[in-house]
Amino acid sequence: MESGQANRFSAAAAALGYVAQLEYALLFALKRLTDTDNFRISLETADDIVFDSNGTATELWQTKHHVTQHSSLGNASVDLWKTIHNWIKADDDQLLCFLYTTSTAQSGSAAALLRANRGTDDILAARDILDDVAINAQNRSLSLYFKKYLSLNEDQRLTFLSRITIIDGGISSASLTESLVASVRLLARPNRLVPLVERIRGWWYSRITTHLKLVATGTSDWIELIRTGFYGGSIL
Repeated sequence: MESGQANRFSAAAAALGYVAQLEYALLFALKRLTDTDNFRISLETADDIVFDSNGTATELWQTKHHVTQHSSLGNASVDLWKTIHNWIKADDDQLLCFLYTTSTAQSGSAAALLRANRGTDDILAARDILDDVAINAQNRSLSLYFKKYLSLNEDQRLTFLSRITIIDGGISSASLTESLVASVRLLARPNRLVPLVERIRGWWYSRITTHLKLVATGTSDWIELIRTGFYGGSIL
């Protein structure tokens, strides 16, 4: 089989996306430890990544990693609508929802209007755009997602969208080590930062393996992170 034909059936991009999800979770956790004393995190439960505070889930995170840097987060994007559908199914109007993606949202698109620096008018405009797509789009493969979105009334859709933050143009897998090193730059001398990151990674993948085994068997498990230093059993 020629290499071009083999690539058509390769799961490499999907596997890379899943590895990126694990490293995104670590990166988000390390960044959060700079200003949060303690929290819990889980993977592959209510969402790709879930943050918990004081025993209550507070944030749902979807991560979308694309090998192609030119991918776009358009108004009819599968990534966007599948994520919206999953969050509505979560059926919790208290949770904040974040989509972290390597794709880029075009100016004026619904996703761009839902970035972190948006205002009320932006959220209203995003709702109007998504309403139009859900009502008029001809993409039958997304019809289930559109139907779920439209099952909310106008006020509910506005409230729902106000809880969403889109973080586009995210870090690719090729840059994750650099970003992890930057996140711990205050914890060690410059020449010790990479070894520190590799030590943290070693702990992280060991803990994640245990965590995912428990989740896969239906056992509740959270990874607790506490800001006071790093040791072999947890981040303390």
